[in-house]
Amino acid sequence: MGFEHGDRLLRIDTTRIDVYSSAQILMDMAEAKTVTVERMGKETVIDMPEDFPLLTILQEYPPFLAPLREAIIDSVVAGSPAEKAGIMPGTRLTAIEDCDGVLTDISTWNQYNELFDPRLDLYNSPDRTAADSARMRNITVQFLCPGDTVCRMARITLNEDLKMGFRRMIPDYDLDHQSFTLLEAIPEGCALGWNTLVDYVGQLKYLFSKEGAKSVGSFGTIGSLFDSSWNWMRFWMMTALISVILAFMNVLPIPGLDGGHATFTIIEMVTGHTFSEKFQERAINIGFLLIMALMLLAIYNDIMKFVF
Repeated sequence: MGFEHGDRLLRIDTTRIDVYSSAQILMDMAEAKTVTVERMGKETVIDMPEDFPLLTILQEYPPFLAPLREAIIDSVVAGSPAEKAGIMPGTRLTAIEDCDGVLTDISTWNQYNELFDPRLDLYNSPDRTAADSARMRNITVQFLCPGDTVCRMARITLNEDLKMGFRRMIPDYDLDHQSFTLLEAIPEGCALGWNTLVDYVGQLKYLFSKEGAKSVGSFGTIGSLFDSSWNWMRFWMMTALISVILAFMNVLPIPGLDGGHATFTIIEMVTGHTFSEKFQERAINIGFLLIMALMLLAIYNDIMKFVF
């Protein structure tokens, strides 16, 4: 589409991007005509395609949109291949051998992922040979240790999970903190809830596509939305999101739900005619079957994700 590593997102159409949220930005991009980025100190306007493949992009790995992070080591696991090679906290990776044996320069973790993901795919392929496995596990790495002025080279044998045994350093981003009084927080919270509802309703159209149907999930999907480590804000944000989704689904004019009963009542009030009990019973049965079919689809998708 014309994006490049290092682009700084400025505006989607005419709306300035003040808060980083990859999912929200991608959803806005799907409806946008242009995206303005800062590249090499200059603004560049990128024309967006009309058929922006949002669902496909949301499922991609490496992600379509990710913060640019320098390839600096935060910590090293004791006894790991990284430690044996002389890699220490603060080390900067400068080059990695790719799948074809070519030493490729890197400066960011984004580039590191682009080199390692094909390696993982080949290593996990059922058609690989013992020679392929050995080739994937033994790589040359170039790095610059803290205090050094010259890069070191090392031949590393990765572990069986194709890991070197280190943690990546997370940049110390400059964050803007904004505080609200109780009275200020109420309208801010209402606005956030309303915008969340609008975004969710806007995404429902994707449910009727092939990729959208595959993304429907049940308990397993809901559980995967929460972080593995406890985060109060993440927990309450996800709880609020699920509540908003349930509230909206319940007011849909589907027989059997509150929205279905309200629809019958409104029609009776406008027309002055009452639906027979037999008609309402049939309508509720149809609504029940629709809800059960959606539930079975969600459970089936969860099972397929777990198995495969």
